Amino acid sequence: MDIFQAFNFVKIEKMIYNGSEVSLSGSGMENYTIEYTKDNKVIYTDNGTVDPNQDTWDFGDKKETIITKDASGVADTVKITRLKSKEFWVKSMDGKSEYHLAKK
Repeated sequence: MDIFQAFNFVKIEKMIYNGSEVSLSGSGMENYTIEYTKDNKVIYTDNGTVDPNQDTWDFGDKKETIITKDASGVADTVKITRLKSKEFWVKSMDGKSEYHLAKK
């Protein structure tokens, strides 16, 4: 499935750390969205306010990972664990953090 057909704007539905679900309530992530644009930008929005610091993104090997880079060039890679029409799950490369994202 094409990532752009599945998700332009996504909302974090679940965060898991070290195998345990982390409550979104009070975490600051309950109204957070992420947009992966076709021109390889990542736009973060919190409570309707767009973060002026936009990252860039690209697929890693075999389109199984997403690599994001911030303005200073610092990279972060996550593994795509699920990509369906209404679900997009990623896991940190060390396996400690997992994010379940869904259409907003």
